[in-house]
Amino acid sequence: MRRRLATPADAAALRRLAPDLGEAGALEEELARPDRLWALAEEGGEARAFAALHLEPDLRLGKVQRLGAEGAADSPGRRSAAAALLSFVLDAVREAGRLDVVYSTTRNLTLEEQAATLDCGFHLLGVFPNAVSADRHRLNGLSAWYPPGLLEGRRHGAFALHPAVAPIFELARAQCGLPALPPAQAPELPYAGAPVPELELIEAPRFAAERFARLRERKSLSVNFYPFQEPNALITSPDQSVEVFATVSRERRFASLIGERLTVAVDPVALYRRVTDMLHERGLEYLEIINDAADALGIECLVRAGFSPCGYFPCLKQAGDARRDYVIFARSFEPFRYEPLAVDPRYRELFLAYRRAGDAQPVRR
Repeated sequence: MRRRLATPADAAALRRLAPDLGEAGALEEELARPDRLWALAEEGGEARAFAALHLEPDLRLGKVQRLGAEGAADSPGRRSAAAALLSFVLDAVREAGRLDVVYSTTRNLTLEEQAATLDCGFHLLGVFPNAVSADRHRLNGLSAWYPPGLLEGRRHGAFALHPAVAPIFELARAQCGLPALPPAQAPELPYAGAPVPELELIEAPRFAAERFARLRERKSLSVNFYPFQEPNALITSPDQSVEVFATVSRERRFASLIGERLTVAVDPVALYRRVTDMLHERGLEYLEIINDAADALGIECLVRAGFSPCGYFPCLKQAGDARRDYVIFARSFEPFRYEPLAVDPRYRELFLAYRRAGDAQPVRR
């Protein structure tokens, strides 16, 4: 079977294999984008497998957006064909030196497709509890691939870790061979009791994205890092002294909090409780936020606001010549109802770490 990078001329062949890839014209444009990397495996003049990566070149970060092959969903041949093509893509990435990290989530891959990433040496680093995703089982995961030497040579690892993150970190540490981290002291919270002004939720995708881009360009955002996400909603006070940007998916009842700008002192825990309540009142059942693993104060605020760590992502963000670790936090408002499912046991370990973190760190008043 021949494997190669795809071009816009391959749109028709890809659509024959996977009609859900969209209309031919739109797919051709997708294949031509510089922030995309597509590959296919072909035999007998027909595409047999395909892979698509989204790229953040400035962050040297890639995300497996689609991965598929012909055959029945549970066919071993389908999984092996997808894994073989993904291995080809990773070899191309390594040779080109374009990316430091490639990751996948079951937001857009099924569990079977993510299993193919594990076959290629990806590390399973987190779960997204109860998040609606591409897999009907709603047992969701995060996996990541690193080229040889990156974790040992480029990772910023000189920091103390908030104790609430320790259980999920230990699972990532075992996966990636990371050294131990000392525990951080519980930080004192700033502005405790400072009032939070009246807030409104504005769902205006173009306005939110433009406002976010302008503030980021002016370096006016205190938090502004969330790969492959663009805000489509803004939670703001009438005078815009408090602005929290979010990506909202009503179809999936999901929101990620991706940035903030504060020009007045507010109680950070009260702010995120208020934001959480506002989103939940709009029918959103799963909320997510990421935070620098070395930021013990930020982590303390999120834990007190009711979020629990659900994933630990080494080397997610580029910072000069180094890369910084991040923690994924989640809050799910739905009860957990998982049917019996044969999956990699690491999913269960990560899920239990998330549940225990929530039990050990109740919302503190």
